[in-house]
Amino acid sequence: MSEPSPSRQPHENDISDIRNRTRKSRSGTASESTPKDSERVKHVQKEWQHRNLYVPEELDETLEAVRDEMSARIEAEFDGQMAVTRHFYPVLVRLGLSHIDNLSATEFADQVDRIPGVDSDELER
Repeated sequence: MSEPSPSRQPHENDISDIRNRTRKSRSGTASESTPKDSERVKHVQKEWQHRNLYVPEELDETLEAVRDEMSARIEAEFDGQMAVTRHFYPVLVRLGLSHIDNLSATEFADQVDRIPGVDSDELER
């Protein structure tokens, strides 16, 4: 199993680039990307899209541990609170999308093989 390509810091435009490529591939033309409104989102549960995720227990435990550790860091460094839905999950998804976007299909399949109970053979027809 090969390791993923070396990590790089995600660039602010990475997600917009991914989104624009996806829109272009779906429609055949690139869509204009509107800059995000600078107003503070008041109710993420009402204003943002909702996704359900199902993850194996091992990943869920790691997710909780990383979330708790980051929450403690935020509290220690900024004397503040990290809201999981508002802060943690969007950063998790943004970083994950940037990383996945740089994987080859083989590297992605290697990552699938690391998920308990899932096999990359399922990706083949």
